[in-house]
Amino acid sequence: MSLPAKPVIFETLNQQKHIIDWAGQESLFPELRKPTKNIHAEYWLYSDLHDLYGELYFPSQTNWQTYAQSQIVQPAIPKNRLHTIQLTDPWPSFTNEHIVPAHEIHPGTKKQSDVAMTRYACWCATRRNPAMIFSRTYFILPTITDFTELYNTSYQFARVYLRNELATQEKNLAGVLKQLHANHQQFNHQTVQRAFFYGYSADEIKSAHRIVIKPNDPLANYMGPASLHAKACAISNALHRFGMSRRANLEVLKIIMHEELTKERVRAIQTTGLRPEQDIHQTHILDVRSRLHQTEQEFIRKYHNIKLK
Repeated sequence: MSLPAKPVIFETLNQQKHIIDWAGQESLFPELRKPTKNIHAEYWLYSDLHDLYGELYFPSQTNWQTYAQSQIVQPAIPKNRLHTIQLTDPWPSFTNEHIVPAHEIHPGTKKQSDVAMTRYACWCATRRNPAMIFSRTYFILPTITDFTELYNTSYQFARVYLRNELATQEKNLAGVLKQLHANHQQFNHQTVQRAFFYGYSADEIKSAHRIVIKPNDPLANYMGPASLHAKACAISNALHRFGMSRRANLEVLKIIMHEELTKERVRAIQTTGLRPEQDIHQTHILDVRSRLHQTEQEFIRKYHNIKLK
């Protein structure tokens, strides 16, 4: 099941947001002092999130509070703290007469105890699924209220997860090439670069985008989300086909890999209007990863201790 369009998610989350006053509580982080006056706290109902994202992301056929609790990530306690502060639940549970619709596997309807989820709880529920990076960015950056700015930020953050996925697939490919006693660098140049980047070398693409050429600095560190996703899918599909092939030799792998890379290249161009050699960013992936980490840490410090009861 695919997620709704990002503009729909953005508008729906804004419309379904509830705001209450919050008096504050002690924080795990000493630099965050207890507020001296009430501030606003935000929450979203689990039932609304289920209706927006669907069964795959917010399942209805379970105890909602138990499921939400399982998604919560408690922040690490700083080493300079000598004692542990007991965290309270970041949401209350209540029954609001929400009717769970009939399900193919479990027919019938029932009343479900709804859950009010804080911004921190919502972030926890979306953080493990790369497909929900836009929603994850929405929750950790409450100061961004413009859709275009939020979309561009989430687009950059998506590079982090997709770069990790590509690294995993490249590691799998390296293992297969090792079993075939093939030269990985030669295979990458003759097959991968030729099919996916239309024959352009990594250095040529970097030079075209005014990126400083450094040793041991793969082009993937600068690729955009669309090209990262396309290349990872191509390698994964090629390795699956190769594993099912009756003739498991290097030439067969080259043919299959060339076909899959070409197919995903065409699909990426049709989807984004950009060729993979154009979907390149000057910002190194380490800088993007650092910004994401810093943003999440700041968010955790500010929002982990907000409670609704």
